[in-house]
Amino acid sequence: MARELRKWGVHYNQGIHALNTVALRIRHGDRDFTDMMEAVERAAALLEETEVAARGMRSDMAALTGRPALFL
Repeated sequence: MARELRKWGVHYNQGIHALNTVALRIRHGDRDFTDMMEAVERAAALLEETEVAARGMRSDMAALTGRPALFL
């Protein structure tokens, strides 16, 4: 379970990095702003769902092991 949470954290960080890249390109006018903002909003919503699920898993793992999960 801990290994899976770490993987989620890696994927979450990659998603944030991708959003930052998209935001940078928007600022530099590489793409249509409206289309890019819609994509960013969808991605941000999915990342938020992932974060909420990971927090739940972290809490469950802490309850099962009696130790706090200090990552993610």
